[in-house]
Amino acid sequence: MSGSFCANCGQEVKEVRRPFIYLLKDAVRTVFELDGRAYRTLYFLFTRPGFLSREYVSGRRASYTPPLRLFLVISIVFFLIVSAFTSLQSMRNVISEQDTALATDTNQSL
Repeated sequence: MSGSFCANCGQEVKEVRRPFIYLLKDAVRTVFELDGRAYRTLYFLFTRPGFLSREYVSGRRASYTPPLRLFLVISIVFFLIVSAFTSLQSMRNVISEQDTALATDTNQSL
């Protein structure tokens, strides 16, 4: 080793034993890495999806977000939104049931 890279293959020297939180942060950063490529990809996906497909097939992929990463991010965001909406709806139902029960108890006691 000369420096922080292997002289033969060029691989960076990294510590093999890492804390779990480091691996988790690295996975989140890799999946949700939103740089200019993500915004450009989403713009072309919604405005000109055929252009984006032609670019991908032509081999010009470096300036756009990889399809699998985009799919994973969109799926995770979708399921988080659905989960939040379902939780809010169930809390709203519990509150309305409690209000109904309280109103019934108040009417019965009078």
